[in-house]
Amino acid sequence: MLQLQRPSRMQSVPQESTPAGAKGHPGRATKWFARLLVAAVMGALLPALVAAPAQAGSCPTPSTDPNGRPLPAGSYVCDYVPTYRLYDSRGHVFVVGTDSANSIHHTWQTSPTGPYTGWVNLGGTGRSSVGTHLYNNSSGGKAIEIWVVGLGNVKYCKNYNGNVGGAWWPGQTAWTSNASSCRSF
Repeated sequence: MLQLQRPSRMQSVPQESTPAGAKGHPGRATKWFARLLVAAVMGALLPALVAAPAQAGSCPTPSTDPNGRPLPAGSYVCDYVPTYRLYDSRGHVFVVGTDSANSIHHTWQTSPTGPYTGWVNLGGTGRSSVGTHLYNNSSGGKAIEIWVVGLGNVKYCKNYNGNVGGAWWPGQTAWTSNASSCRSF
């Protein structure tokens, strides 16, 4: 009777360079090394990609608002376009600034036909253009909420005349990510 013998497996990978479970399997060692290399590269690059601000550089703020009224000089992160909003019959412009924190900056008209103020830092860290939402507050008055995607891809907001008459809430430079306090999300 004829007996067939099973071919022997390749045993050419030295044990000291073979990861656990790959002994006797050169393909496994290569795959293991490739996975290790990818993990190392991703581990080094991912934190920088997730937390880094846009790198498109600094752009000068527009010289006028959409109605042709002069805006104060300034700069913003080019990837995040300025946001214009008419609120309380006055123009308001919001930008992600080029300061080290990429803070949100705001300028507004002093009256419906008046000039704009200088840029005011509202704090926060922007990783998106500034969004706006107009609404009626609990007293029936007009309020504005602004929001931005910040660090960790978390949405943050603040409002003016929504909770505190005549002031930003939760504060001039403070922001909240509490969804029950933000109407935009």
